This record gives sequence, C-alpha cells and structure tokens, in this order.
Amino acid sequence: MFAAARHSREAEDYYRHYKEENADWGAVNNLMTLQGLHAQSFPAEALKTMRSRFAAGHGTYPLVGDPDTIAREMARIPEAGFAGTTLSFVDYVREFPFFRDEVIPRLERMGLRAPNRPD
Repeated sequence: MFAAARHSREAEDYYRHYKEENADWGAVNNLMTLQGLHAQSFPAEALKTMRSRFAAGHGTYPLVGDPDTIAREMARIPEAGFAGTTLSFVDYVREFPFFRDEVIPRLERMGLRAPNRPD
C-alpha cells in the first residue's frame, strides 16, 4: 500500500487516517478469520501487526513516507530477492501522478527502473 507525500509526517498522518481512524474493523476481523489469522498460537504483537496491515490494504507491505523514503524502501524489494511487485493506492487518480513525478525518477536514478524513453 502506497501512502506518500512531500513530507513523511504528512504521509504517516494519511496512512494512520485510513488504516486506524477509518478502518472497517468488522471486515478486517472477518478477513483475518477467513485467512486463518485468528489462532491463539500467534504472538499478540504479530496479530496486531497483521490486523493493522489488513486494515491498511488486505495485508500488504506498506510504503509510507516522502519520495526518498518510498524509493529507499522499494529498493529493499529486489534486495530481498523479489523480481517485482504490485502497488496499490487508496486513491489512484489522485496519488499516481505524485508517484509518477516524484518516486519513479528516484527509482530510475537508483537503477531500479529503466527510464521510459518514447520511440
């Protein structure tokens, strides 16, 4: 899940807004039960983290921060051995232009993405 802003504090506030203050906890609890994530064998802190992640975007790996933070965090994905990832946005129409204009150029400078060169 992507939550970015020019300043990390703004991104963190936005992330907290939709994952805590506006979460559908009934749906989160139901989804976790369907996924088998209700067992008492999980440590309480692990269940708390999973519940928060499900509230924020179906259990996703959160990318939250300013563009530099997002790019650095995305660099960890291939370092961990993954060849790619899928991103989701709370409001794609509003958020993607920021990602395109601010994060993608950083990924290109880091060598994590080839520049888009029109033919």
